Amino acid sequence: MTEKNELTVDTSPSGQLHEAPMVIELGDEYGIEPKQIVKVLRSIVKVPQGKPPATAAELIIVLSVMRQYKTNPMLKQIHAWRDHRGELAVMMGYDGWTQKANEQPGFMSVSYEFGPEVPSPDGKGQSAWEWVKATVHDSHRGDMVMFPMYLKEWYQEQKGNYPTPWQTKTRHKMHVVAYRLAIREAYGIGMDIRDPADFMERQSDPGAATAGKLADMAAGGAYEDADATVVDADPPEVPCGAGGCGGTGDEPCRGCGVYFCEIHIDGNRECAVCALGEA
Repeated sequence: MTEKNELTVDTSPSGQLHEAPMVIELGDEYGIEPKQIVKVLRSIVKVPQGKPPATAAELIIVLSVMRQYKTNPMLKQIHAWRDHRGELAVMMGYDGWTQKANEQPGFMSVSYEFGPEVPSPDGKGQSAWEWVKATVHDSHRGDMVMFPMYLKEWYQEQKGNYPTPWQTKTRHKMHVVAYRLAIREAYGIGMDIRDPADFMERQSDPGAATAGKLADMAAGGAYEDADATVVDADPPEVPCGAGGCGGTGDEPCRGCGVYFCEIHIDGNRECAVCALGEA
Protein backbone atom coordinates (compact mmCIF):
# COMPACT_ATOMS: atom_id res chain seq x y z
CA MET A 1 0.00 0.00 0.00
CA THR A 2 1.24 3.53 -0.75
CA GLU A 3 1.12 6.56 1.53
CA LYS A 4 -2.14 7.53 -0.18
CA ASN A 5 -3.60 4.15 0.69
CA GLU A 6 -3.73 3.13 -2.97
CA LEU A 7 -3.23 -0.44 -4.11
CA THR A 8 -0.15 -0.90 -6.25
CA VAL A 9 0.40 -3.84 -8.57
CA ASP A 10 3.77 -5.11 -9.69
CA THR A 11 3.44 -5.88 -13.41
CA SER A 12 7.09 -6.81 -13.97
CA PRO A 13 7.74 -10.28 -15.39
CA SER A 14 8.29 -13.04 -12.86
CA GLY A 15 11.06 -15.51 -13.51
CA GLN A 16 10.20 -17.61 -10.45
CA LEU A 17 6.62 -18.61 -11.23
CA HIS A 18 7.62 -22.27 -11.24
CA GLU A 19 8.41 -21.92 -7.54
CA ALA A 20 4.86 -20.83 -6.65
CA PRO A 21 3.01 -23.35 -4.43
CA MET A 22 0.13 -23.62 -6.92
CA VAL A 23 2.51 -24.61 -9.73
CA ILE A 24 4.40 -27.10 -7.56
CA GLU A 25 1.10 -28.62 -6.42
CA LEU A 26 -0.10 -28.95 -10.02
CA GLY A 27 3.19 -30.48 -11.07
CA ASP A 28 2.98 -33.05 -8.29
CA GLU A 29 -0.57 -33.93 -9.33
CA TYR A 30 0.37 -34.59 -12.96
CA GLY A 31 3.92 -35.80 -12.38
CA ILE A 32 5.46 -32.94 -14.38
CA GLU A 33 8.30 -30.63 -13.43
CA PRO A 34 7.02 -27.16 -12.37
CA LYS A 35 9.02 -25.44 -15.13
CA GLN A 36 7.31 -27.65 -17.70
CA ILE A 37 3.93 -26.86 -16.15
CA VAL A 38 4.58 -23.16 -16.73
CA LYS A 39 5.51 -23.85 -20.37
CA VAL A 40 2.39 -25.94 -20.95
CA LEU A 41 0.09 -23.35 -19.34
CA ARG A 42 1.69 -20.58 -21.36
CA SER A 43 1.00 -22.51 -24.57
CA ILE A 44 -2.63 -23.08 -23.54
CA VAL A 45 -3.41 -19.38 -23.06
CA LYS A 46 -4.25 -18.22 -26.57
CA VAL A 47 -2.98 -14.81 -27.63
CA PRO A 48 -3.49 -12.80 -30.85
CA GLN A 49 -1.02 -13.67 -33.58
CA GLY A 50 2.23 -11.74 -33.26
CA LYS A 51 1.63 -10.81 -29.61
CA PRO A 52 3.88 -11.93 -26.69
CA PRO A 53 2.96 -15.13 -24.82
CA ALA A 54 1.03 -15.18 -21.55
CA THR A 55 2.64 -13.27 -18.70
CA ALA A 56 3.24 -14.57 -15.18
CA ALA A 57 0.33 -12.46 -13.91
CA GLU A 58 -2.04 -13.99 -16.49
CA LEU A 59 -0.89 -17.51 -15.64
CA ILE A 60 -1.53 -16.88 -11.94
CA ILE A 61 -5.12 -15.91 -12.76
CA VAL A 62 -5.59 -19.11 -14.80
CA LEU A 63 -4.03 -21.20 -12.03
CA SER A 64 -6.29 -19.60 -9.43
CA VAL A 65 -9.41 -20.45 -11.45
CA MET A 66 -8.14 -23.99 -12.04
CA ARG A 67 -7.55 -24.45 -8.33
CA GLN A 68 -10.91 -22.96 -7.34
CA TYR A 69 -12.91 -25.21 -9.67
CA LYS A 70 -10.47 -28.14 -9.92
CA THR A 71 -10.41 -28.11 -13.70
CA ASN A 72 -7.78 -29.38 -16.13
CA PRO A 73 -7.07 -27.19 -19.20
CA MET A 74 -5.27 -30.06 -20.92
CA LEU A 75 -8.60 -31.92 -20.97
CA LYS A 76 -10.41 -28.89 -22.42
CA GLN A 77 -12.24 -28.29 -19.15
CA ILE A 78 -11.15 -24.66 -19.00
CA HIS A 79 -10.04 -22.19 -21.66
CA ALA A 80 -8.12 -18.94 -21.46
CA TRP A 81 -7.14 -16.32 -24.01
CA ARG A 82 -6.09 -12.70 -24.34
CA ASP A 83 -8.28 -10.67 -26.65
CA HIS A 84 -7.19 -7.89 -29.00
CA ARG A 85 -7.68 -5.34 -26.21
CA GLY A 86 -5.19 -7.13 -24.00
CA GLU A 87 -7.81 -8.45 -21.57
CA LEU A 88 -7.59 -12.00 -20.24
CA ALA A 89 -10.73 -14.15 -20.40
CA VAL A 90 -11.12 -17.47 -18.57
CA MET A 91 -14.17 -19.66 -19.20
CA MET A 92 -15.14 -23.23 -18.50
CA GLY A 93 -15.64 -25.55 -21.45
CA TYR A 94 -18.50 -28.00 -21.80
CA ASP A 95 -16.37 -30.81 -20.35
CA GLY A 96 -15.73 -28.64 -17.31
CA TRP A 97 -19.45 -28.15 -16.74
CA THR A 98 -20.15 -31.88 -17.02
CA GLN A 99 -17.37 -32.51 -14.50
CA LYS A 100 -18.89 -29.97 -12.08
CA ALA A 101 -22.31 -31.60 -12.45
CA ASN A 102 -21.02 -35.11 -11.81
CA GLU A 103 -19.13 -33.93 -8.73
CA GLN A 104 -22.41 -33.00 -7.01
CA PRO A 105 -23.41 -35.78 -4.55
CA GLY A 106 -27.06 -35.92 -5.60
CA PHE A 107 -26.80 -35.14 -9.32
CA MET A 108 -28.58 -37.67 -11.49
CA SER A 109 -29.33 -36.15 -14.91
CA VAL A 110 -30.77 -33.23 -16.88
CA SER A 111 -33.94 -33.51 -18.96
CA TYR A 112 -35.37 -31.00 -21.43
CA GLU A 113 -38.61 -29.61 -22.78
CA PHE A 114 -38.60 -28.03 -26.22
CA GLY A 115 -40.64 -25.20 -27.69
CA PRO A 116 -42.02 -25.02 -31.24
CA GLU A 117 -39.56 -25.07 -34.12
CA VAL A 118 -38.76 -21.64 -35.61
CA PRO A 119 -36.31 -20.28 -38.21
CA SER A 120 -32.95 -18.96 -37.03
CA PRO A 121 -33.03 -15.22 -36.28
CA ASP A 122 -30.77 -14.29 -39.20
CA GLY A 123 -32.12 -16.93 -41.60
CA LYS A 124 -28.63 -18.40 -42.07
CA GLY A 125 -28.74 -21.11 -39.42
CA GLN A 126 -30.75 -24.26 -38.99
CA SER A 127 -34.33 -24.07 -37.80
CA ALA A 128 -34.44 -24.81 -34.08
CA TRP A 129 -36.64 -24.65 -31.02
CA GLU A 130 -37.96 -21.30 -29.89
CA TRP A 131 -36.93 -22.19 -26.35
CA VAL A 132 -35.43 -25.02 -24.30
CA LYS A 133 -36.34 -25.62 -20.65
CA ALA A 134 -34.00 -27.80 -18.58
CA THR A 135 -34.82 -29.72 -15.41
CA VAL A 136 -32.02 -30.90 -13.13
CA HIS A 137 -32.80 -34.18 -11.36
CA ASP A 138 -31.10 -34.48 -7.97
CA SER A 139 -31.62 -37.31 -5.52
CA HIS A 140 -31.14 -34.96 -2.56
CA ARG A 141 -33.03 -31.89 -3.75
CA GLY A 142 -35.58 -33.30 -6.15
CA ASP A 143 -36.38 -31.91 -9.58
CA MET A 144 -35.24 -28.33 -10.19
CA VAL A 145 -37.04 -26.75 -13.16
CA MET A 146 -35.10 -23.93 -14.80
CA PHE A 147 -36.27 -20.82 -16.63
CA PRO A 148 -36.25 -21.45 -20.42
CA MET A 149 -33.36 -20.28 -22.57
CA TYR A 150 -34.65 -18.56 -25.72
CA LEU A 151 -33.05 -18.89 -29.14
CA LYS A 152 -33.44 -15.19 -29.98
CA GLU A 153 -31.59 -14.18 -26.80
CA TRP A 154 -28.54 -16.42 -27.28
CA TYR A 155 -28.21 -16.86 -31.04
CA GLN A 156 -25.14 -15.20 -32.58
CA GLU A 157 -25.69 -13.96 -36.09
CA GLN A 158 -23.20 -14.78 -38.82
CA LYS A 159 -20.69 -12.03 -39.51
CA GLY A 160 -18.98 -12.19 -42.88
CA ASN A 161 -18.77 -15.27 -45.10
CA TYR A 162 -17.86 -17.91 -42.57
CA PRO A 163 -20.63 -19.59 -40.53
CA THR A 164 -20.14 -20.41 -36.86
CA PRO A 165 -21.58 -23.39 -34.95
CA TRP A 166 -24.63 -21.22 -34.24
CA GLN A 167 -25.43 -21.54 -37.96
CA THR A 168 -24.26 -25.13 -38.59
CA LYS A 169 -25.25 -26.75 -35.26
CA THR A 170 -28.01 -24.52 -33.94
CA ARG A 171 -29.86 -27.17 -31.91
CA HIS A 172 -26.63 -28.44 -30.38
CA LYS A 173 -25.65 -24.93 -29.31
CA MET A 174 -29.06 -24.44 -27.68
CA HIS A 175 -28.64 -27.69 -25.74
CA VAL A 176 -25.18 -26.67 -24.54
CA VAL A 177 -26.39 -23.27 -23.32
CA ALA A 178 -29.44 -24.76 -21.59
CA TYR A 179 -27.26 -27.37 -19.86
CA ARG A 180 -24.74 -24.82 -18.60
CA LEU A 181 -27.46 -22.48 -17.37
CA ALA A 182 -29.11 -25.34 -15.49
CA ILE A 183 -25.94 -26.59 -13.77
CA ARG A 184 -24.85 -23.05 -12.87
CA GLU A 185 -28.21 -22.15 -11.31
CA ALA A 186 -28.82 -25.48 -9.60
CA TYR A 187 -25.42 -25.71 -7.92
CA GLY A 188 -24.30 -22.08 -7.68
CA ILE A 189 -21.19 -22.36 -9.83
CA GLY A 190 -19.92 -18.83 -10.40
CA MET A 191 -18.48 -19.21 -13.90
CA ASP A 192 -19.49 -17.49 -17.14
CA ILE A 193 -21.70 -19.96 -19.02
CA ARG A 194 -20.94 -18.62 -22.50
CA ASP A 195 -19.05 -20.85 -24.92
CA PRO A 196 -15.33 -20.00 -25.22
CA ALA A 197 -15.42 -21.07 -28.87
CA ASP A 198 -17.88 -18.29 -29.66
CA PHE A 199 -15.26 -15.76 -28.60
CA MET A 200 -12.01 -17.36 -29.72
CA GLU A 201 -13.36 -17.97 -33.23
CA ARG A 202 -14.00 -14.24 -33.60
CA GLN A 203 -10.53 -13.12 -32.56
CA SER A 204 -8.81 -11.15 -35.31
CA ASP A 205 -6.21 -8.47 -35.71
CA PRO A 206 -7.73 -5.02 -35.12
CA GLY A 207 -5.11 -3.70 -37.51
CA ALA A 208 -7.14 -5.22 -40.32
CA ALA A 209 -9.93 -2.69 -39.74
CA THR A 210 -10.33 0.12 -42.23
CA ALA A 211 -7.89 3.02 -42.04
CA GLY A 212 -10.79 5.42 -41.60
CA LYS A 213 -12.15 3.58 -38.59
CA LEU A 214 -8.73 3.43 -36.95
CA ALA A 215 -8.20 7.13 -37.64
CA ASP A 216 -11.54 7.97 -36.04
CA MET A 217 -10.69 5.91 -32.97
CA ALA A 218 -7.22 7.41 -32.65
CA ALA A 219 -8.58 10.94 -32.98
CA GLY A 220 -11.08 10.31 -30.21
CA GLY A 221 -8.52 8.64 -27.97
CA ALA A 222 -10.79 5.61 -27.67
CA TYR A 223 -8.87 2.97 -29.57
CA GLU A 224 -8.65 0.63 -26.59
CA ASP A 225 -12.39 0.87 -25.92
CA ALA A 226 -13.58 0.57 -29.51
CA ASP A 227 -14.57 -2.73 -31.07
CA ALA A 228 -12.25 -3.07 -34.05
CA THR A 229 -12.95 -6.75 -34.65
CA VAL A 230 -13.38 -7.55 -38.33
CA VAL A 231 -13.80 -10.72 -40.35
CA ASP A 232 -10.76 -11.70 -42.39
CA ALA A 233 -11.17 -12.19 -46.12
CA ASP A 234 -9.52 -15.59 -45.75
CA PRO A 235 -9.63 -17.99 -42.77
CA PRO A 236 -6.76 -17.05 -40.40
CA GLU A 237 -3.81 -19.40 -40.18
CA VAL A 238 -2.86 -20.77 -36.77
CA PRO A 239 0.84 -20.22 -36.00
CA CYS A 240 2.91 -23.15 -34.80
CA GLY A 241 3.03 -23.27 -31.01
CA ALA A 242 6.80 -23.79 -30.96
CA GLY A 243 8.38 -20.47 -30.06
CA GLY A 244 10.10 -18.76 -32.97
CA CYS A 245 9.12 -21.45 -35.49
CA GLY A 246 7.24 -19.24 -37.92
CA GLY A 247 5.43 -22.22 -39.45
CA THR A 248 1.71 -22.98 -39.57
CA GLY A 249 0.13 -25.19 -36.92
CA ASP A 250 -1.59 -28.02 -38.76
CA GLU A 251 -2.03 -30.63 -36.01
CA PRO A 252 -3.13 -30.24 -32.35
CA CYS A 253 -1.07 -31.91 -29.65
CA ARG A 254 -3.17 -34.55 -27.90
CA GLY A 255 -1.74 -33.47 -24.55
CA CYS A 256 -2.05 -29.67 -24.48
CA GLY A 257 -4.25 -29.04 -27.54
CA VAL A 258 -1.87 -26.46 -29.04
CA TYR A 259 -1.39 -26.62 -32.80
CA PHE A 260 2.10 -27.40 -34.14
CA CYS A 261 3.67 -27.80 -37.56
CA GLU A 262 4.74 -31.28 -38.66
CA ILE A 263 8.33 -30.58 -37.59
CA HIS A 264 7.41 -29.93 -33.96
CA ILE A 265 4.96 -32.75 -33.32
CA ASP A 266 5.88 -36.42 -33.25
CA GLY A 267 4.12 -39.49 -34.60
CA ASN A 268 2.13 -39.85 -31.40
CA ARG A 269 0.67 -36.36 -31.92
CA GLU A 270 2.61 -34.96 -28.97
CA CYS A 271 4.65 -31.79 -28.78
CA ALA A 272 8.09 -31.82 -27.21
CA VAL A 273 6.82 -30.47 -23.88
CA CYS A 274 4.05 -33.07 -23.47
CA ALA A 275 6.33 -35.89 -24.60
CA LEU A 276 8.89 -34.79 -22.02
CA GLY A 277 6.22 -34.60 -19.32
CA GLU A 278 5.17 -38.21 -19.89
CA ALA A 279 8.70 -39.54 -20.09
